[in-house]
Amino acid sequence: VMEGSVDRQAFRWSADDGIVGLGYLPGFRRDTRAMAVTNDGKYVVGGTWHQFGSPEGAFVWDEANGIRLLQDVLETDYGLNLDGFQPDEATEVVRDPDGDLVVAGLGLVDGRTQSWIAYLPDPPCGPCADSNCDGAVTVTDVNFFVAAITGGAADWIAAHNGTLPCNFRCANDTNADGTVSVSDINAFVDAVSTGACD
Repeated sequence: VMEGSVDRQAFRWSADDGIVGLGYLPGFRRDTRAMAVTNDGKYVVGGTWHQFGSPEGAFVWDEANGIRLLQDVLETDYGLNLDGFQPDEATEVVRDPDGDLVVAGLGLVDGRTQSWIAYLPDPPCGPCADSNCDGAVTVTDVNFFVAAITGGAADWIAAHNGTLPCNFRCANDTNADGTVSVSDINAFVDAVSTGACD
């Protein structure tokens, strides 16, 4: 926490850069607090606090986007309707085996404090069967899809030269059963022949 006479700011520390403040959420009090960070240090979550000492808005921070209100991320990046739900603070963040973010915390659900968990594909979903992440479903996706079903997320990311240009599960779970496996082959072949998943 970086403290002054009025402001309190969440920060991130690294050996290269030392302490770097994460900033403030626009429209909120200048009081941000980090609660958790991913093992790779790329994502930080926490909340902004009301003057009376209670949380009033969960945030997620990453280097590319800076500090953002989690509610805006869920509604804008992922298209969710959060009517009746307000994530007040994010207290945990981890990556699942597919590389997606799992964020948990506390918030108001229809006016009552409840715990919540949000699964955030990282990055957000692109077209189904677009395994090479170029925005189109064509035969150029085949080799990447083969890497995904034979070697899982690790081999698929390696095929992308170690980067994560689109979401693993969204691009390769062509039969929409929640897993990437050989059972996706028929749906993938259909998608390549028609240009999109059914």
